[in-house]
Amino acid sequence: MRANRFRADLFYRLNVMSLRLPALRDRRGDILPLARRAIQACGRGPQAPITLAADAERKLLQHDWPGNARELTNIVQRAVWLATGGEVRAADIDVGAMDPVAGERQVVPTPDFGGVITASAAPAEAASDGLGRDLKERERELILATLASTRGSRKLAAERLGISPRTLRHKLQQLKAAGISVPHLHDSQYMTA
Repeated sequence: MRANRFRADLFYRLNVMSLRLPALRDRRGDILPLARRAIQACGRGPQAPITLAADAERKLLQHDWPGNARELTNIVQRAVWLATGGEVRAADIDVGAMDPVAGERQVVPTPDFGGVITASAAPAEAASDGLGRDLKERERELILATLASTRGSRKLAAERLGISPRTLRHKLQQLKAAGISVPHLHDSQYMTA
């Protein structure tokens, strides 16, 4: 903010309450409860609950957690998804996969596709496959169809879409900027004969 790289008014709007917490490496007693909570949060359906093996607990306690609780949660969730059986073992926990200081390309396992995607290549692949474009098209179709079903009422459309009227207004502005015709409440297509 002082270097004019962050808006002061936005900072004060976001800074309702400040909490100072020591880094996770300085709160070792919180590591295992947070890890267990992360395991519960990513439950794998009707299977038996997943537990942490003793060697996995030791490995979690030995790591410094530069990414704090977010890093811990991501690593534990990945371990749960990759674990075989009902227990996460030390071999399932890859603390080096998220280490940005290592200077090496990070490799993210993708068991569903039987391969790996390097973190540096993932954004390029996602952009080239058109998924983002397909999602934008689907969003546009959904917004326009909802507007049609509400006879152009933006308030009702926002409610049905589960978004705020402000978000809908922003998305409609984006559609207009892209040259897409957005119907209004009193357009002839909504009038009954």
